Amino acid sequence: FELVCGECTPEQYSTFHNIALEDYRKVLAVYGIDEREARMAVSVRFNDFAGLGGYSAGFSYNGKTGSGVGIIPHDFTEDPNDRGLKHEMAHAVNHSLLGHDIPSWLDEGLAQYVSGETRDGRGFSFYDPKTNSNIPLRRKEAFNLLRQNPEQYWAKLEESPTHTVGWHTLAIMQERGLDDKTFAQVVRRLGENRDYSKSGVKGVFAEFFGNLDYEFELLEPGFKRYNPNAL
Repeated sequence: FELVCGECTPEQYSTFHNIALEDYRKVLAVYGIDEREARMAVSVRFNDFAGLGGYSAGFSYNGKTGSGVGIIPHDFTEDPNDRGLKHEMAHAVNHSLLGHDIPSWLDEGLAQYVSGETRDGRGFSFYDPKTNSNIPLRRKEAFNLLRQNPEQYWAKLEESPTHTVGWHTLAIMQERGLDDKTFAQVVRRLGENRDYSKSGVKGVFAEFFGNLDYEFELLEPGFKRYNPNAL
């Protein structure tokens, strides 16, 4: 593991390195990868992305590489549970294991699971015309609205459809019993199958969680908003 942070003071570097190394080990554990067989390099910058902080992660495993780039708070340690860093590390691992042609919705969903974003019941912001404001929804509340009126739900979400489709997909897997051990098996099968069409991914998921036609039907408006060509 390597951390690059040219703007860091020695104290910051020590803090960041300890946090990033611990996160790296957690990420590898979710994928079931032996740390001795992999290599990760993380670069931290404070003034990328219009003055915001940013980091990039590069990963190598079995001769295949991947990368992830994201925005962080100015103070790296303010990132709640280091989710942003783990999220970008997960993107780098996804691209290494599954290839760079993995669709964005699947890439985002896997990264959100690894970072913990789908695990705590957190939902998304839903626009309420009655109050002219965005209402944060927890996962079960979001699912209830999705089931009641999927077209309206997707039309009023304030989040990226790509992230939301991925989030819901992995959240559905968790409702069906997804855990870290099964996650590693699912990723392995996705890599073996290499069919990243919606039906191909759903077929792999079905091997572990049963028929998901109803759940994916609810996600259909999200797929259409995200990328009609992905259908």
